[in-house]
Amino acid sequence: MLKKCSFDVPDIKYRCEREALKDSGLCLWHQTGETVLTGMSIKERLRFIGGNDFVGFRLNGADLRRTELPKSDLRFADLSGADLSDSFLRESNLEHVTATHCRFTGANMFWSNMSFSDLSSADFREGFLNRCKLISSRLDGVNFTMTQIMDAFIEKSSGKEVCFDQANIAKSRLAEVVVTCGSFRMTDLLNSHMQNCQIKVSFFTDTMMMGAEITNSVFTDCIFEEVNMRHCCCMNVRFVSCRFSAVDFSGSTWQKPTFKRCTFENCANEPKHR
Repeated sequence: MLKKCSFDVPDIKYRCEREALKDSGLCLWHQTGETVLTGMSIKERLRFIGGNDFVGFRLNGADLRRTELPKSDLRFADLSGADLSDSFLRESNLEHVTATHCRFTGANMFWSNMSFSDLSSADFREGFLNRCKLISSRLDGVNFTMTQIMDAFIEKSSGKEVCFDQANIAKSRLAEVVVTCGSFRMTDLLNSHMQNCQIKVSFFTDTMMMGAEITNSVFTDCIFEEVNMRHCCCMNVRFVSCRFSAVDFSGSTWQKPTFKRCTFENCANEPKHR
């Protein structure tokens, strides 16, 4: 009788049903350490086994460029160092994934869920994350340059040196997000919602924030240059040691704002701050 893989995830009542290798008691996909695959490539093997059950798969360092894995269950998978550039991962579940230094450049990840995952130093440049979920995820060093993140839900996630340059985050909801040393150059935050966020030592240059709703948030040591904040709705927002240069505040509404040690240069319709 064939022995089954011993890999399981009690939290989601998952148990692998694949055949175990003799030495480890784990199947090929759940082996710890490096596994040498002969014959077919990892991409071909994934296509061969079919289905969408890839829970806990160890795909670290794998070349998965242009792979089609729509509606896949990749929870608890190890994607560290993998290359998923230009892949199709639409509506996939990537909760609790380890994807440090993973390349998602140009990948289609519409409606995907990457909550509770470690995405440190992942590269999402020019990708599509519209309507995705990022809840309680680690974002240190993540590159979102020119990424589409419209209508997304980002909550309780944090990261240092996160790059959102030229990203489209319009209509997205950011709640309890902490960003330190972030870059928002030419970023589109049109009609976005920011609630209970903490943005520290970050740059907003030529940024579109028109119509954004910002509540109970704190911006510390940030620089705002040539930012469009027209018709913003700011409620109980604190700006500490921030510099505003050529910012357009026309039509914005302010309720209980705090400006501490802030400077304003060539701004239009700047709010009362003295």
